[in-house]
Amino acid sequence: MDIIELLPRSGNFYKVNLHTHSTLSDGNFTPLELKELYLSNGYDAIAFTDHRKCIPHPDLTDEKFLAITGTELDFSQKDENGKLLKAVHLNAFSYDPLKSSEYVGMPLDYELINRTIEQLKNDNFFVVLNHPVWSNMSSEEIEKIHGFDAMEINNSIAVMFNNFSDDSALYEYFLRAGGRALPIAADDSHKIFDDGSPFVEYAQSFVMVKTDELSYQ
Repeated sequence: MDIIELLPRSGNFYKVNLHTHSTLSDGNFTPLELKELYLSNGYDAIAFTDHRKCIPHPDLTDEKFLAITGTELDFSQKDENGKLLKAVHLNAFSYDPLKSSEYVGMPLDYELINRTIEQLKNDNFFVVLNHPVWSNMSSEEIEKIHGFDAMEINNSIAVMFNNFSDDSALYEYFLRAGGRALPIAADDSHKIFDDGSPFVEYAQSFVMVKTDELSYQ
């Protein structure tokens, strides 16, 4: 029987959070404070995914920590009073650590979403479909979206603070329907709460990456 190797035999494991918001959008902590917080909880890297802003942080990267350049984009449907009814959020991580760009909020239109994913891929981004349960997405709606590289199967703030279920069931439906994407668990960290504890949203979810060295690629 052939053995399928899912991970390389050699290398080191690195702990990573792939969804983090700083004071550059709606987070409470500066990028440097986030680095220190996650380092103190055993993380080796985090993706800075401030809303609609792709901002590099090469000054934070050193031999013990890696700052991943990214952003979060949003496509929203609202009622006549401006209340959010449904949304699709995408995280995009740049393969270029010095990538810098800004975006705008967009209407919930699946053709627009797919064109945006295609453009992001052409611009050398890795694209993630975020928190589909929080976004009130059905399995049929997820199937309308094409080309993303990964899906959040657990989002800390949605599960632990907003009391939504995790996204693993929708991920399973997606796979059984023929979809292909990597699974990701991430914090989606934003803020501290009235009790002063930052750990409601921080250092809860992660992915483990196995590679020879902690380099950007």
